Amino acid sequence: MANDNLAKTASTAAPKAGAGYDHASHEPMRRVLRWMIDNIGWTAFARIDRARIGGWDVIPVHREELDRRALERALQVLAAGEVILIAPEATRHPALGQAREGVAYLGYKSGAPIIPVAIENSRGYPTLMGPWNRRKPGAYFRLGKPVRFKPVSGRLPRERLRLMTDEVLYQLAAMLPERRRGYYSDLSRATTETIEPA
Repeated sequence: MANDNLAKTASTAAPKAGAGYDHASHEPMRRVLRWMIDNIGWTAFARIDRARIGGWDVIPVHREELDRRALERALQVLAAGEVILIAPEATRHPALGQAREGVAYLGYKSGAPIIPVAIENSRGYPTLMGPWNRRKPGAYFRLGKPVRFKPVSGRLPRERLRLMTDEVLYQLAAMLPERRRGYYSDLSRATTETIEPA
């Protein structure tokens, strides 16, 4: 039922001009969080060299249902030129599960590019730094090639929204070792009917 509602929303929802996300109001908190990450987080807990994170705001999502408020807020953030990090499965597992359509909806509605990101060697992360793990490799982040969704005239059918989601996830799966591809393990099923290079 949530998928049907999402497909219907895709043809009508749009960020409200002048309402919602205010980038400037978050800047003081960003400065504090950047300082904490740079001077405490990466030093004491992480094995990532010279890392930087911008933004750091969180959009809470009710995963059991179609969360229109979360989708509208995310669209406002994207319209402001910001970046959103999305867990497309809405959960964490060692291998990929079938993704939800929110990632495709947001990418399609906003026109923003989607960049698949694969993370390896994050087991037990974050961990305290010390002599016992000083020489161990840190987490490895791999960025894929950005893609956009091709435009569709008229209402976006639910079946196409599902295809869009799966095509993006196959892009991600191709970046992962076979044991982590899960639902998207058969790369011969990957298509590019709805996506194009960004």
